[in-house]
Amino acid sequence: MSATAEKARAQRLERLKASVDRYLEHSDAALETLMGELLLGELHPESWEGLHAAAARDGKELELARAYEKITLDRRLKPLKPEERATVLLHAADFYQGILGDGAATEGLLWRVLAAVSDHADAFARLERRFGAAEDRVRLAELFALVAANPPKPPSLLAKAALDVISLLPSR
Repeated sequence: MSATAEKARAQRLERLKASVDRYLEHSDAALETLMGELLLGELHPESWEGLHAAAARDGKELELARAYEKITLDRRLKPLKPEERATVLLHAADFYQGILGDGAATEGLLWRVLAAVSDHADAFARLERRFGAAEDRVRLAELFALVAANPPKPPSLLAKAALDVISLLPSR
């Protein structure tokens, strides 16, 4: 990276920090900065969390939700590596669950994480807990089927859990 590019990057990160610390004026620009950092291999988990907290603090939840909607479009995520897609989608899921309390949107994003990286342990565990708590055996069976080829936990544990769920499904 050239010195000019590195200086521009540092300025973007400084603007992001200022937005998160003081007032979040442009949540879409902040999200784009984090996406750019992700593409450089820099994860900045504290900045993603700070962005979410700043949106809540400054009443910018809906603005950030719209920015996440744009950034999680398939055409925007397609150029990313599967792990990078999963990271963006998981941060979006964290925002929708933690800040907006939107369980349905969170669930959809977690399914997309698993579509990108089928052995993503966190996304799998969150969906497994959600469906288990709701006693939704059909959705649990779907979840187990999705990850069967590349399980996020030891195959013997996954197989046992799947059998426990499937054995209780009503016959059709």
